[in-house]
Amino acid sequence: MVNFFEPRASLPWTITLYYILVARFQNCRFCCVAFVPKPSKRTWTRIRGIEEWRDCVFSDTDIVLGEDFKKPICLLPFDVEETLLQGQTKELRLYEDRFLRLFDKVKNEHENVVAMGIMTEGGEGLYNAVPLCEIIDYNNMGGELGIFLTIRCVGRAELLDVTQEEPYLILDCIEIVDEGTQKTTISNAVADKIEEMLKALHYLEEKLSERFEEQAKEGMLPESISVHQTSDNFHDGDDDGPNRLQRYSEAVQQAFESDTQGYFSTRPNNRSNQKHRSTQELAAISWAAFSTESRNEIDAFYRMQALDTRDLLERLKQGLQLLNEKFKLVENVLEVNKNDFLEEEGFA
Repeated sequence: MVNFFEPRASLPWTITLYYILVARFQNCRFCCVAFVPKPSKRTWTRIRGIEEWRDCVFSDTDIVLGEDFKKPICLLPFDVEETLLQGQTKELRLYEDRFLRLFDKVKNEHENVVAMGIMTEGGEGLYNAVPLCEIIDYNNMGGELGIFLTIRCVGRAELLDVTQEEPYLILDCIEIVDEGTQKTTISNAVADKIEEMLKALHYLEEKLSERFEEQAKEGMLPESISVHQTSDNFHDGDDDGPNRLQRYSEAVQQAFESDTQGYFSTRPNNRSNQKHRSTQELAAISWAAFSTESRNEIDAFYRMQALDTRDLLERLKQGLQLLNEKFKLVENVLEVNKNDFLEEEGFA
């Protein structure tokens, strides 16, 4: 069963609320397993997905709004902390009748595309911006076992009007894409800063882990060390999982490979040593900056802000700010001067 948590505060940047179906969503009975990124070596057999959904004509519901098409989308309800960003996957089990019927609808009529309905505080509504996901793998076990499936975030949408409330929720939506001109030179500079900050943060976290290990051996580790609940900056005794740099690298790859926006960009005549990345590469970095923790719920509200940000450069800046805050947290514990450290280690 999904246990909807109560967010600490509502975000000021995404709030168009749909105060509907409160009682239904509070009693959802499909099981959501925690974030489970798939190994990059695994290949999926793709039959239908987001590209076919974009091309699909849904009779009179396919209404042109400016240059956008309003399309229907089925929603599965999720808590804020479970939000997926571009390329990320999640494993689910559906066993309640209404969600089994939703699955059939998505498979047969919606080209395997479903949206994550992100619940607001207290389960009283939905955030306006939602992840669009493809069903990339499933196993219908039948009976009480239901259906085990994997969804992958391949885009995002803005919710509009409710078109169906029972037995499951369907809304009209418009797909969200980054707007305006892509300032590639500035965006590349910010991307450089993100990767420099990640290297510095990773190095500092290693130092912090070493210090805690020494203090633990000496019996001097403070009992109040519980910051790992809001950051991975503190060593928790598990050395088997990927570190922050590895998680970032995997997130970049996942976001890049799942992006089907069809970017067009030109290479500037840049004689500097600055690395030039394509718009698709920059977009992947802008998502991966919010996916460096071992538990994505740690940055849940930052991730929701990123989901609704429609300017690539702005999202890159938000990611850099988030990483900078994490660096300061570790810095305060180690009592290291940030600027001196960066210069000493060659990150400045």
